[in-house]
Amino acid sequence: MSHAYHGTRKLLQNADVYSSMFRRVLAASQPLLEDLGAAGAVNSRAMQGFEAYDQAKSAVVGAHTRVGDHYSRIASAIG
Repeated sequence: MSHAYHGTRKLLQNADVYSSMFRRVLAASQPLLEDLGAAGAVNSRAMQGFEAYDQAKSAVVGAHTRVGDHYSRIASAIG
């Protein structure tokens, strides 16, 4: 169980790093996208993706926090 938890946590941390990297690349490429006339379409799709990612991340972080709270409460009640 511990191995699965830590493996999943590392995977999600990597996904977060790549998401941040993609956001920076998108911001840096704005002048090029504007010159090509594709800024609106690309930004719209990217913002939808970022919004979905942020919602999923918020749900995962919230679940992790709740599980940690329950674990602490149970651990203090036991010992």
